[in-house]
Amino acid sequence: MVNDVLSSIPVYLLMAINAPKWVIKGIDKIRRGFLWAGKASASGGACWVAWPRVCSPKEYGGLGFPDLERMGLALRSRWLWQQRTSPEKPWQGLSIPVSQKERNLVSLSLVCSVGDGNSVLFWEDCWLQGASIRLLAPAVWAAVPGRLRGKRTVSEALHDRRWIRDISLALGMQAILEYFKLWELLRSVQLSDKPDKLSWRWENSGQYSSHSAYRVLFLGRTQF
Repeated sequence: MVNDVLSSIPVYLLMAINAPKWVIKGIDKIRRGFLWAGKASASGGACWVAWPRVCSPKEYGGLGFPDLERMGLALRSRWLWQQRTSPEKPWQGLSIPVSQKERNLVSLSLVCSVGDGNSVLFWEDCWLQGASIRLLAPAVWAAVPGRLRGKRTVSEALHDRRWIRDISLALGMQAILEYFKLWELLRSVQLSDKPDKLSWRWENSGQYSSHSAYRVLFLGRTQF
């Protein structure tokens, strides 16, 4: 009942908004109560296993109950995936309910094959030798305003080397070294007339799934 009913009720809420922590705690209190005591709440002595362990996948030693905060993050990342891959969606161009956490998740999860460069984000996506510029040249990346990082495509950035003009802050020695490294890497980039290809790193099909997005948020834990 806890998994099939109580854990399913907030799915649409979590997909639409980043629920405050007090909301998550309130739902967890009810789930914990029904699991351990069969009622709306349970005292600490009745809880046999720590709640974070309960809400871990079974392969990580948990009971497989969904972690609502992670589940919400995984569900909302779908908005960014569809924003990038489904231009026909009627809500394209409108604000979507995502934070920097969702953006970071999707940025690390996308595998980009550059064609015409019109869909791949120059500063954020993993497109240059399989990595993002944020990883290859973090000091240079930090010198670019966030509003430009989130919208500058590869095609735009390479045209007349516009990426250089995106850098608005003074560069220190480390950033200058990264700048020259980036310059050399970009010299070999050639665009084509084929559309860019975006795929989801965590699925063999290359298509986003909330299941894989949720699972990747547990990477780094010890498996059993």
